[in-house]
Amino acid sequence: FELGTALGDLEYYRVFYQQQYFYPLTKGNILSFNGEVGYGDTYTGKPFPITKNYYVGGIGSVRGFQPGSLGPYDVAANGIRRPIGGASKLVGNVEYTFPIPGSGVDRTLRLFGFMDAGNVYENAPSFAGLRSSYGFGLSWISPLGPLKFSYGIPVSKKPEDRLQRFQFQIGTAF
Repeated sequence: FELGTALGDLEYYRVFYQQQYFYPLTKGNILSFNGEVGYGDTYTGKPFPITKNYYVGGIGSVRGFQPGSLGPYDVAANGIRRPIGGASKLVGNVEYTFPIPGSGVDRTLRLFGFMDAGNVYENAPSFAGLRSSYGFGLSWISPLGPLKFSYGIPVSKKPEDRLQRFQFQIGTAF
């Protein structure tokens, strides 16, 4: 929960909830679920502050799309579309992680397959307009920390969506 008070210039609130489940299936095989919902609004009738917008797209949310590229956008005078985020978001992920065949007891290098869905909205979150993707990747628990390489294939997309199939991440589960 985040609150901008009347003492400042921004009078708004943001509520965010995330739930993750990790289910071990068999030795070294894990089925993981992630769900996120976020909503923000003002309590004065003024527009929601753009600096507090949510952003979705990329390896931390919907893989296969450029980071932060989904949802509402602004078109500059030169015709370039710029993502501006939105006051609400929905994200859902499913990931199946398994050891590389023949790797023995080494569990630092693993393969995974995934399905992602999500989007950002100007107002209330909705299942309408969700973007989705599926793909595969490699995770490595390196001496520098967890590393993830993924290849995402967008399924539900619009012609104007910015795609980024290969992505790299340092440090988190989803």
